[in-house]
Amino acid sequence: MRIKSYLLILGCVLSYVSQGQLSFTAAWDFENNSNGSSNNPNISVSSLNITGVRLLGYPVGQTGDAVSLQFWPTGELSSTDYAEVSVTSPNYRFSLSSISFSFNHTTDGPNQIAVRFSQDNFSNNLGTSPVGSGFAGLNVPLFVNDAQGTITFRIYGYAATSSQGALRLDNLRINGTVILNPLPVELTHFQGKPFSNQIELNWGTAWERNSSHFDIQRSADLKEFVTIGRTPSRGDHLTQTTYQFADLTPLVGINYYRLRQTDLDGSTEFSKIIAVKIEPEQPQIWVFENPTSAQSIRIRLHKLFPSELRLVSMLGQEIPFQWVSSGLDEYVLQTHVPQGYYWLIGTTNTTFINAKLFLMP
Repeated sequence: MRIKSYLLILGCVLSYVSQGQLSFTAAWDFENNSNGSSNNPNISVSSLNITGVRLLGYPVGQTGDAVSLQFWPTGELSSTDYAEVSVTSPNYRFSLSSISFSFNHTTDGPNQIAVRFSQDNFSNNLGTSPVGSGFAGLNVPLFVNDAQGTITFRIYGYAATSSQGALRLDNLRINGTVILNPLPVELTHFQGKPFSNQIELNWGTAWERNSSHFDIQRSADLKEFVTIGRTPSRGDHLTQTTYQFADLTPLVGINYYRLRQTDLDGSTEFSKIIAVKIEPEQPQIWVFENPTSAQSIRIRLHKLFPSELRLVSMLGQEIPFQWVSSGLDEYVLQTHVPQGYYWLIGTTNTTFINAKLFLMP
């Protein structure tokens, strides 16, 4: 009876752990290298990567070795000079509770230090501290919950007496917990390529659980994303599945895309962002909606002007229309016609191009 009770309690504990959370620590000790380590198999870490600064070596640190970096700015914090590390959980959501590290400088090294992270696109300081010749510590509490994918931290040194001065880092730690509930979708790839005057997107999943749909979102500047389409998910699926979507009215130049995957309970997660460039050499006409109302024909033109357009019926009758600009290379045409098919024809000195429309009164 006692054995059965013990096994029942043990089973409940194991069930709780498997469905609950496990803590983790990501560590960078800088013992003659910049590699990181994690004590949790569900969290992977990057090595220490540097941008705009130079690795001097691994001198004596607070404990063991430290990493020494030079060429920090003598003025204000520079967004192009930093050391960074990342933590990633490809299959689980996770939370972060703190980041801490030790630091000092050489005589002419940076007098200030700051840390930022990718959650706000490295816009704000999580923590700052003056830097002295003796080792000191910075411990920044974090309130990151239900994260997914990769989170990157950047450490900035600045206000150096000389660019030849060095900043030394040691005992870098990131602490958190892994939420042991698998993500509803494992995305295997997300790609895009230009085709004619449109962009074809495709992505795949290794499995899906309680998944509702994907929203396809596009941006011109990585700041504002708009949803340009929606594709239903396959729901519960334990085998590989692929999806396709065509952006029929891409922006001329670089288009940034991401997927917003939504679960049946309404929770969402975002894919990585991809960039696809489209630069047609010939004039192009894009129609945003087809069929559309004759009172509001939304189009985008490339190397064409509205004055070079003609609206023609299937019988060859030219239809007068008015137009207004609605943005860069985008216009709204307005006319009065019976319901049916029409041609929008663009003519330049070297090119003839057309688009078939179905217009409603």
